[in-house]
Amino acid sequence: MVDLLLFISEDAKNYSALQGISSKHLIEKNFSLTYSEISSLYVDLNQEFQSQPNIDIWKIYAACAVNSILYLPSSPSPSSQEPTFTPEHVNNSISYFMFLWENYQLAFPDAYERLASKITEAINSCEDFQLLLKWIQQGVSCKEKFNVDISTIEMYGAIKSNAELMKNAISDDKNEILKNLENLVALKTLKIDPGMNTDLIVGYALKWIEGTNDVNGDQRMINQQVNQDPETSRSMLKIIKGLEITDEKLLSRIEFIKKKLPDAPSNEEIAWINHRSQLTIIAPKYLHAQVEVYKCRIIWKGQEIEAAIKTYKDDNGKSWERCQKEAEILLKLSGKSKYFLNFYGCFADEIIEKGLKKYCSNIVMEFCPWTLTEIIATRQNQNQVFTPKELCSLFIDLLEAFIHLASLKIYHQDIKPENILFADENGSLQIKIADFNVSGHSDRIEYTSSPTEEHGVYGTVSFMAPEVREPYINGQKTAKFKREKADVFSLGLVFYLLATFKNISRFNENPYRREEVLQDIETDWIKNIIYSMLNFNYRERPSFKKALSQLMSETTRVRET
Repeated sequence: MVDLLLFISEDAKNYSALQGISSKHLIEKNFSLTYSEISSLYVDLNQEFQSQPNIDIWKIYAACAVNSILYLPSSPSPSSQEPTFTPEHVNNSISYFMFLWENYQLAFPDAYERLASKITEAINSCEDFQLLLKWIQQGVSCKEKFNVDISTIEMYGAIKSNAELMKNAISDDKNEILKNLENLVALKTLKIDPGMNTDLIVGYALKWIEGTNDVNGDQRMINQQVNQDPETSRSMLKIIKGLEITDEKLLSRIEFIKKKLPDAPSNEEIAWINHRSQLTIIAPKYLHAQVEVYKCRIIWKGQEIEAAIKTYKDDNGKSWERCQKEAEILLKLSGKSKYFLNFYGCFADEIIEKGLKKYCSNIVMEFCPWTLTEIIATRQNQNQVFTPKELCSLFIDLLEAFIHLASLKIYHQDIKPENILFADENGSLQIKIADFNVSGHSDRIEYTSSPTEEHGVYGTVSFMAPEVREPYINGQKTAKFKREKADVFSLGLVFYLLATFKNISRFNENPYRREEVLQDIETDWIKNIIYSMLNFNYRERPSFKKALSQLMSETTRVRET
């Protein structure tokens, strides 16, 4: 086992800080721990942190635990009790490294490179095409987040994926052909060249369409009955269109088939997506042990569009209730405002994962390629701050979005950059508010100046309002607070992060931290709106509507330029 203490301290440039740590397990074992031991230790460290808070040191500890995944075996070993390295491990590690950078400015360049090397090892030992796609996607994520060279991942990913694709490329089975076409789209999305597989698979798809629909009239000539399947044929042709075929013979066959196929029925009724067979998975967007988000394609109002499927997985099906609650809010918002995702349906099903049954609760919704977290990270990497005009536009859009939610008596309760998405609408970025799985929906507006009702304590600690964070830290499940005012504070922290790129961790613990806003920001209107929203006294904190009114009155000149 590599000495993780040396590894982390060199990367974090914080060896002296680690020297003073009193945790017996780490010092005695000198970080030479197995994955299972470090996972157990992570829980102990959490408890130690609760009794003696020192979040900077604790987060470096946590980085040690995250980095331990680099020493998991890439493939199962009968003699090893250690778990096998998976794409979910990588996704969790990437998320944690991003958190450490955004909140503590801790960078681990050696770890990023090792993570990429580990992904390459996993690709080389992988014999499953879908798993290969996940590995390649994680390599792409490493490149996007940490600017890691993934040329080796791309090279081996292309070799392995094409070899796996070739195994089933020659097929006359409808479902196998559809699967092969979908796999070609997935490789194209990941910018992996499928090589000769494209023409081979498309050729067999066209052969199936021609034969099934008797395009050339061969079966009719001998008075043989034809059981056409134009619907599946049109689905295949739509996928083929996205592959941008260049072979002239194939293009000629495609045009001939289009002329011979019967027209699609007009004025198709809207059908909710309520089964996995109605969508085509393209690539993973976010992977976690309990929640996964995949980019997919669906047929909606007679058109093929990109969408996202969010899946909650558990062992007992209890996630369905949470899924239904979120779907209910998404349905209420869908199509009502440009700030919210289109909702396409939800359903429950079961899968077998590593030999075990998993219950899946699924929501299908609009796909957005970027989060605010990713956009902030890109700006930071490029050392490019947001201009006052850009901030003004972002602040107005976000306030308008949450004013709309408050008017419907919907309170988000987990506002943070990860839950603010951006859609590409005709080349322009459009804000979309996402992730309503802990949101509250009331039947009445809170008119009283003091909170009178108990609400669930949810959210992300760093972005919680002070009146929510305190009961959360004390282990309370509920507390009395005004949910809109709590959301205003959380959005204020997002504004502060946008304006300064500053570490906002623990800001909500100390009222004196609010004065830093006056020191960190020079532009008066930016300073004023953030200072107002980050008032530790919820009674003096504005509502979303008042915050927007204040912003509009102070930014007339900015908006006119």
